[in-house]
Amino acid sequence: MAVNKSVAGLFSGPKTCFLRKLSGSASSRLDLSGIFAPIPTPFNSDESLAFDKLEHNLGVWQKIPLRGYLVQGSNGEFKLLKDDERVEMVRRSRHFISKDKLLLAGSACESTRATIEMSNLMADAGADAVLIINPCYYKSAMNEETLLKYFWRVADECRVPVVLYNMPANTGIDLSVPLITKLAKHPNIAGLKDSGADVGKMAQVVHTTKGLGFQVLSGSAGLLLPALVVGNVFVLVHAKLKMINGCVQLEPKWCIVYL
Repeated sequence: MAVNKSVAGLFSGPKTCFLRKLSGSASSRLDLSGIFAPIPTPFNSDESLAFDKLEHNLGVWQKIPLRGYLVQGSNGEFKLLKDDERVEMVRRSRHFISKDKLLLAGSACESTRATIEMSNLMADAGADAVLIINPCYYKSAMNEETLLKYFWRVADECRVPVVLYNMPANTGIDLSVPLITKLAKHPNIAGLKDSGADVGKMAQVVHTTKGLGFQVLSGSAGLLLPALVVGNVFVLVHAKLKMINGCVQLEPKWCIVYL
């Protein structure tokens, strides 16, 4: 049975991991390949942050050959924390992990100015890159032009690389393929975490950003295989601790593990 070449091309992308420039340093590169653990935020009974539990958890996870960690992702409950708590989570996590581990941090806020400030505070606290979800409170005003300007300015002024975060179930906004493709051309935007569960769209993004050094990952464990088939660099996988050692035996650039 003949296969349309334009469709087949979406599934034939190279399996090598592209590298992106670190902001402000032409000689530096950010390699996102490997298994990352998006970590939960531990709390005490009075709702203060439990840094002793964070240290314990990271001590356990350090025994696993992970590439790094994501702090203040969705399961890190960043929307429920104060600004200083968000930054301190990054600072403490950087202190508790070894220097060879990458640390990604969720830095999004509702305004452009606040997102830039939070991103750079997290960079100063030790984040190697930031994960940024789109503003959504004034949803009707979040058209493509507005979102393009938002992400572009943040990437311009952020001192570490930016990873876009598309989470339409939470924001009510689904970043489009044309918008993502335009943003992929920014030298300080390293990739996209897409939790939209649309494999066809992921394939389109992989195809339209080919050659730009733009890395795409899925945010759904149920899409592990199809996401890899269409060229995702790695996939977010919900897993218990005892399952992680099995996951790290996969091609290193393919998985992010949820603890």
